[in-house]
Amino acid sequence: MFRDVSSLFASVLRLKILTFFVRQEEVWASAETVATTLGATKQSVSRELASLARLGILRTRRASRTVSYSSNERMPLYQPLREFAGSALTPDRREIARAFSGVRGVTLVVITGLLTNESKSPVEVLVVSRRPDVKKIERAIKKIETLAALPMRYAVLEAGEYHERRQAYDRLLRDVFEYRHEVILERS
Repeated sequence: MFRDVSSLFASVLRLKILTFFVRQEEVWASAETVATTLGATKQSVSRELASLARLGILRTRRASRTVSYSSNERMPLYQPLREFAGSALTPDRREIARAFSGVRGVTLVVITGLLTNESKSPVEVLVVSRRPDVKKIERAIKKIETLAALPMRYAVLEAGEYHERRQAYDRLLRDVFEYRHEVILERS
C-alpha cells in the first residue's frame, strides 16, 4: 500500500492527472483530452494514465482505437485523494489573477465552482470586461485550466450587460454570487 501511495506522487504531471479525474466525478476522457487541458504532451500523459490505471486509481474503457479513462470511485483511497486534490492542489489565487494581467479592460474576475469546492455553481470563472477581448480571455482561461488541471466553464460579460443582469437578478449571476465564490480581481 505504501509503495502504491508513494507512486501516486511520483511526478507533477501525475498529480495534475489525478486532480483532473478525482475532482470531476464520472468523467471519461482520452489521453488527448487530458493532455490538451493540462498543456502536456499526449505521450507523457498516456504514460502517466497507464501507470494510474495499473495502480487501480483509474478505470479504462476502449472504443475502437481510443482508450478513455475515469476515476475509480471504488478504490479505497478515492475519497481521501478527492479531498486532498480539492484542498491542497487548488491553484493559488494570485496565480489566477496573474493569468489576467495582460488582458485589458477586465473589471471583475470571480471564481466559484470547482475552484472553490462549490458543486452547485454553473461556472468556475466569471469575467466582466469593458470591451471583452475574447482571444486574450480564452488564453487566460487556458492558463487557469493548466494551473487547476481541470477544464473550466466560464462566462464573459461586457460591463454594461453585467450591470443590467445584476439588477434583473439574472440566474447565472445569482448562482455565482449566492454560492461559495471569491472575487479575484476587481477594478473600476
